[in-house]
Amino acid sequence: MNIAPSHVLVVGGLDRLERAIEALGAELGYVLESHHGDVRGRGARELESKIGRADLILVFTSIISHGGMSLAKKHARATGKELHIIRGGGIAAMREILSAKKAHAHIGRGIQAA
Repeated sequence: MNIAPSHVLVVGGLDRLERAIEALGAELGYVLESHHGDVRGRGARELESKIGRADLILVFTSIISHGGMSLAKKHARATGKELHIIRGGGIAAMREILSAKKAHAHIGRGIQAA
């Protein structure tokens, strides 16, 4: 059965986009959580914890440390989570990925039910 992810983690990007990210999640029916991508101090533990809760991870390359990128990739692979790397990007790129995921899940459910 193909189910759309309901909990999405956005790693990297600008803090000023946090409200727009949350609004996009609400609009599309996702719970979107964000992490700045900084892994200093408690940042690494927080990132790992958030990856553990997420069904899908979106990583913005524009504003993230190499350490944050590496940890996100490594922990997503270790936990079997779906990971998308968004080069540059912003809200439009997120909308495209999340809309496609939702449409694909609806198509999958329709086929299952037929």
